[in-house]
Amino acid sequence: MFTTIFTTELKKNLKSIAFYIFTAIMFYAAYLWSSNTDPNTMMMGMRFGKEWNNAAINIAKIFTNFSIISVLFTMLIVGRAVAKDFEANIHDFFFTTPMSKFAYLGGRFSGALLANILIFAGVVLGYIFGCLSIDDKYYGPFQLQAFVVPIILILIPNLIFIGSIFFALATLSRRMIMTYIAGIAFLGIYGLLMGGLTAVDNETVKTLIDPFGILAINIQAKFWTVADMNANQMPVNSVFILNRIIWLCISFGILFYTWKKFKFVSQLETKKKKYLGVSSEIAAKTVSILKRIPISSIDETFTFQLQKCFRLVFIEFKRIVFHPAFLLLTFFAISEIIANFLGNVMSDRSRVYPFTSEFLKHTDHLLIYMIPLTIFFGGVLVWRERDNGSNEFYDTLPVPNWMSYLSKLFTLMGIQFLFITLAMIGGIITQLSLGFTDINFGLYIKHLYGIDLLNYWFMAIIVLLIQNLTPNKYLGFFISALYFVLDLVFFIILKVDHLLLRYGTIPKFTYSSMNGFGFNTETIIWYTVYWAFLGGILILISTLLWRRNNETSLKFRFRIAKQNITGFQKVSLGILIILFISSGSFIFYNKYILNSYMSEKTYKNIKAQYEIKYSKYKDVTQPDISNIDLEIDIFPDKREALIRGYYLLKNNSDKNLDEICTNLWEGRLIDNINKFEFSAPAELIIEGEEAGFKVFKLDKPLKPGDEIKLLFDYEILTTGFTDDNHPKDLIVENGSCLMLSGGESPFFPIIGYNNLFILMDNNDRRKYGLDELSAFPSLENADRKVPFINLDNVKFNTVISTSSDQTIVSNGELIKKWTEGNRNYFHYHSDIPMQNELIFASGRYEVARDKYQDINIEIYYDKKHPYNVQRMIDGVKRSFDFNTKNYCDFPFNNIRIVEIPDYLTGGAARSQPGVFIWCEGSGFTNNFNDPDIVDMMFGICVHEMAHQWWGYVVTPAFAEGGFMLTETMAQYVEAMCNEEKYGQKMSRKHLKDEMERYLRRRKTDYEGERPMFRSLPVQDYLNYPKSSVVMYALHDYIGLDSLSAALSRLVNKYGSTLNYPLSVDFISEIKKSTPDSLQYLVTDLFEKITLYENETKSAYCEILSNEKYKVSINVKATKFYADSIGTQTEQPLNDYIYVGILNEDKEEIYYKKHKFTQNKTEIEIIVNEKPYFAGIDPFVVLIDRDRENNLKEVEEM
Repeated sequence: MFTTIFTTELKKNLKSIAFYIFTAIMFYAAYLWSSNTDPNTMMMGMRFGKEWNNAAINIAKIFTNFSIISVLFTMLIVGRAVAKDFEANIHDFFFTTPMSKFAYLGGRFSGALLANILIFAGVVLGYIFGCLSIDDKYYGPFQLQAFVVPIILILIPNLIFIGSIFFALATLSRRMIMTYIAGIAFLGIYGLLMGGLTAVDNETVKTLIDPFGILAINIQAKFWTVADMNANQMPVNSVFILNRIIWLCISFGILFYTWKKFKFVSQLETKKKKYLGVSSEIAAKTVSILKRIPISSIDETFTFQLQKCFRLVFIEFKRIVFHPAFLLLTFFAISEIIANFLGNVMSDRSRVYPFTSEFLKHTDHLLIYMIPLTIFFGGVLVWRERDNGSNEFYDTLPVPNWMSYLSKLFTLMGIQFLFITLAMIGGIITQLSLGFTDINFGLYIKHLYGIDLLNYWFMAIIVLLIQNLTPNKYLGFFISALYFVLDLVFFIILKVDHLLLRYGTIPKFTYSSMNGFGFNTETIIWYTVYWAFLGGILILISTLLWRRNNETSLKFRFRIAKQNITGFQKVSLGILIILFISSGSFIFYNKYILNSYMSEKTYKNIKAQYEIKYSKYKDVTQPDISNIDLEIDIFPDKREALIRGYYLLKNNSDKNLDEICTNLWEGRLIDNINKFEFSAPAELIIEGEEAGFKVFKLDKPLKPGDEIKLLFDYEILTTGFTDDNHPKDLIVENGSCLMLSGGESPFFPIIGYNNLFILMDNNDRRKYGLDELSAFPSLENADRKVPFINLDNVKFNTVISTSSDQTIVSNGELIKKWTEGNRNYFHYHSDIPMQNELIFASGRYEVARDKYQDINIEIYYDKKHPYNVQRMIDGVKRSFDFNTKNYCDFPFNNIRIVEIPDYLTGGAARSQPGVFIWCEGSGFTNNFNDPDIVDMMFGICVHEMAHQWWGYVVTPAFAEGGFMLTETMAQYVEAMCNEEKYGQKMSRKHLKDEMERYLRRRKTDYEGERPMFRSLPVQDYLNYPKSSVVMYALHDYIGLDSLSAALSRLVNKYGSTLNYPLSVDFISEIKKSTPDSLQYLVTDLFEKITLYENETKSAYCEILSNEKYKVSINVKATKFYADSIGTQTEQPLNDYIYVGILNEDKEEIYYKKHKFTQNKTEIEIIVNEKPYFAGIDPFVVLIDRDRENNLKEVEEM
């Protein structure tokens, strides 16, 4: 009998349309993922590095992630295995046959489970076809094992676990609604579980608790390299196997409980409970209300009818509020966003004050819960009368369609309103519980009700329309869910960015505490109005097509609607269509005509054409800017600016120059160029459309040492609004920031071919037939006369005006400030050459001032953000002391820190000569008052201050490895100041975290890892975390004095010169200060990719007669060099490595370097204090992928 039921269940599922739809969805999702060759595209929470797309670890991760998604169809396939017999009322037939419970339940479950597993054939096929559709360099040899192992160890156990839960609930309750609720609860609980496990340090516990095995894989492969990912199969260890056994046992326990509790009876004997769906009691109340409306009431006033409508709303709303699905969804939604908010507020790296704006950053997650809530209750409301059998009577009542429809719509909107309100209350309570009382109620209202809730209401309208048009509720559920899936695929995955086509969507925006919604306000309002008119059209259509009988034919309903439509409805529909088209046209006019809208594809094409057409000018010698004189008028309220002035260009080469190339992008960035000419006669011979590239031919060549002025006068005007990240958005109502840089000056002319305005991604370059990019010249081909950023040794003078309530901050000396004509004027000037970048910021600032060793320190901050001003001043002083003591004097008379809105520099800090801009959310609103954590805000301040020496005094040449002379050194200064402030213990913890960041991110480097001295700017994991680790190791081994002497020589030789240093110059000076015995170390740290596998095998101690302790330590030390993808080659040892013996508090009893010449070594050390721990490199100074085995507890012999 088991076999018969099993095969029947399997065949029925294999013949269903749903099975093939689910399989097709899985096929397409796997195909999209495996055919992706863009390293910048995130899919399923993962992105490829340089490893093969079909690496076994990627296939394993796909099966783990897809098995979570399978919740959506497992509850329909496995959950309904028995429940469908009760839905169809055929269960009595099975109960009267001579079959066992095991045959019935086991056959149903097994057949449905196998069908569920077979859906994943779509994943396998999609993955294979996806790989075959791309260049073969993106995938390796096909390995059957790469699919078989995760299917056996991940997929099948996960599907059994999920299936057992849904099968048990649906079978024992005999209602599918329990399965839907369980699906919602399952995803919510799992999300909270995974969020909570991030705070757990014990990796074994994390591995065992995760029911899907995701953490087990991630933890085992966290330090894998590209080579490891390509060579290794899915990581499996004993803890992972134990995880699988535990969760399979739980699954079979659930199934056994189901078998034990299930009874072959037609009706369950249970206590009377409220029906979870829609009760006949509610239906009776509804009918009684409607029956009290006499026939004549059809002609009564609209107000009377509306009162009746709201009485219906109240009845249905009250029922849904206490529905388990609503309660669970609301609980998990609010719990998740509060957990995420607390995680951000309490994060060691990004700790912030619990502002309302910080909480609202996490409310986007409400959408994940709002979609199933709206789909589910939309179906429940539309099909309520048909589900309880009262529809035939209800449809004959003298109730207009609009009343029936609006009662459903207002109920659903009311539920969404309550959902949002509870989220807001949760946020306020959380803020208050953290002792924060500065609650921004206005922001809650604007964001949650003025933006989010309206978006959800648009969602409710489309869901009710779908349910109204479909012939049954479950098909309505499916089509509604499919609508949101297609919306994701079309607009997110396929990157269609025309928001006028994406129903209910407003453009993304960033709220700034300084600037509010700023320039986004008008865009948000107009898109909301646009979709509101379309929503009105859909409401009217839904009303006209409202189902009043059992007729499911759309043709019939359209015919009835055509007959019944009133003149008022026709006029309303016409007006709504006109308003919808008009508002859409107005948005289109602003976005595409008044502003130069540019899609990502168009922008890439412009960059490609720029290189194709003008790269011949790449090596044409150009004059250098030696002086800049500007007059700038900024109008923050209008978001406009007027710019006038000149560049003084000087021929510093040894040959005559007759052509000068310029870049000033009129149309997209610049408006109304009134003047753009040279002080000597010149002919415009090329005027390109791409980025405003122009070539002028001088009538008389510019001789060596000669100068010429480039004169300009133009406007930056803001017309209308846009919904993309437009460069003009740098000018805002409060916190504008114009930047002038050698290659990144959207509002100022750039001289010469712009090496930074080209396609940097080699995948994009191949599409346009461009050669792969060697992003920076090699060290062997570097030109020491070309600086890293093409703006150097520039004196400048500028007069800038702004509105009367704002202050201008710029580089150099503030010569004068005055008010004239209701505008504030500021005159900045510098005779000291300014390298690299100039800024012109305008905002309503408070100013904190301090004077330190004749240096003026000024912090310009928003009055709402005074929290960290004094600590910033402390960071400036500590960085000043370290750099001046060890390298040279501070090159300027002032240092200014300027707060700007988060969206202007990507949420970070950025240093310029004598000043650095700092986004509000990465420093001014941080909360690092906990003395037990490293103050990241203090570290950033020290780091950016260090760039005044390492970037501006010493400017590297334009070549690979240039960041060693800027970011690496700034990281080193930060590490030293951190240790000085917090002590060695906290410094070691911070460096351990930095090493982990480096090791984790090696595999994500699409360009391939490089040694430090050849690093590229895009390789953040080398330029920041690894820089901290290697510089601290160097400092530890050769000492502060030797290292400072080497760096001081570098500064004296290359500081403020036109002969720019390379990373090899840095290494050369370091080697001069390094003893012969440690020369290898400099090579290992900077010229090689070096890793160690140091391990302590055992540690014993013997108590000697003189009450001392003899400690015997057996250690293994291995050194490797790695290539760009992480392939390791063992190297002979002749290295000095620390050996440590620690007390109970893990403080040093003995800590000295020992020379190792072989892998295995036994060491004996006599100490005066009782040892508790001993090992090799106990504080992990050297880079080690397995740092947990360096130290052992000491055992007594």
